[in-house]
Amino acid sequence: MSFLANDHLGSTVFVMDSSGVLSTHLRYYAYGMTWSQSGPPPTTDLLFTGHRRMGLKSGTYYAGARDYSADVGRFLEADSLVLGARRNPQALNRSAT
Repeated sequence: MSFLANDHLGSTVFVMDSSGVLSTHLRYYAYGMTWSQSGPPPTTDLLFTGHRRMGLKSGTYYAGARDYSADVGRFLEADSLVLGARRNPQALNRSAT
């Protein structure tokens, strides 16, 4: 059993074992790439902003409806909904984050 401690964005920062001993400490760059990691690989795939990482060494996260690349700092697919295009022309840019 593991316990997760999150930061203000919901990103997993600490992974502790059942007795409360710190096993992994994670830090992230601004767009989600792992900056540093102390300890063994985390026992969870819920990492940056609480989204699921797609692979052990991958910088891609599943963010609900779209995939997000921490390497590029952008979503990999365009947003399927275009809302408020009349008032905000930037809404027509479906790849905007």
